[in-house]
Amino acid sequence: MALLSLFSLGLNGVVLTTIASNPEFSSYTSYRIMLLMGVFDVAQAVVHLTTAIFTLCQYQASHHVQTFLSAIVSPSYLAYVLVTIILSFNRFVLFCWPSREKQIFSATGNKLWILLVIACYLTFAGNQVSGKVRMFYSIEDYIWIFDFSYPWTRTGAFIAMILQLSGIFIAWCFYIAIAISLCRFGNGAGTSHRANVKILLQAVAIVVYSTVLNFFWHKIDLIFPPGVAQTAFMNMMWIGNSALSSLLCLIINGQVRKKIKSTIWKAFNVPVQTSTVQVSQVSNVNNTNSFTKLKLDGRSKSAINQIDQVEVQTL
Repeated sequence: MALLSLFSLGLNGVVLTTIASNPEFSSYTSYRIMLLMGVFDVAQAVVHLTTAIFTLCQYQASHHVQTFLSAIVSPSYLAYVLVTIILSFNRFVLFCWPSREKQIFSATGNKLWILLVIACYLTFAGNQVSGKVRMFYSIEDYIWIFDFSYPWTRTGAFIAMILQLSGIFIAWCFYIAIAISLCRFGNGAGTSHRANVKILLQAVAIVVYSTVLNFFWHKIDLIFPPGVAQTAFMNMMWIGNSALSSLLCLIINGQVRKKIKSTIWKAFNVPVQTSTVQVSQVSNVNNTNSFTKLKLDGRSKSAINQIDQVEVQTL
């Protein structure tokens, strides 16, 4: 647990710092949403590392420490689910409704989305510290346990389950719509089309993992009998979730890999020729991008230019 949590923290630190420090990434909505998702990934990884240390040292934390940690880990995952929905909606708008992307995800719109996520987190965090709900980490069982002797714990756990499952369902709906759109209009082989496919693969991987994670979390007794193997498996799944987004970004996004490699080489004073991300790269492939041709057939020139501008976010 400790080593995997450290790996998650390190991976998130490298990828998120690279995205945040490079305007060619951080100036676009999709990457900003990924950064917001990364905040909650890091928060969960920190708690997982802390509880792993507690387990290794066989230290049973005090009630106040347990309350503090539970106010981070559980609300962070629920906020993560909400960010996943927002990210899926952003990509749905980008692929299926590009003419509205600048309105729905404008500067003001992005602030409202962030405020919604913060409000979600604070609502559930406040519930955790209210004294009416309790979760605690058991160093004997190696897992977080609900204390149902508190009056709101059972209701809170049920609401969390509904939000998690409904969030996955909504995300699946958006991604299915994207898949249908790509199947109908995405038969090209241009740079922009390849970027579209990469985004779809990353999105599907995230929602598939979330689906499996939540199924096991709520119905793991159908697969594994209670015991050390069950709790160890679930702990690995939860920690893996905190690293998933950054890992997929590193694997799929070649520009992020180049930036990280360039930073490492510069840190060791290794001379290297680096290339600058060309924002105009995607817009120059209009004539070879059949997805854009078919999808925007009959639209105004401004609408075509608009999707060329927003598609560069996905590189």
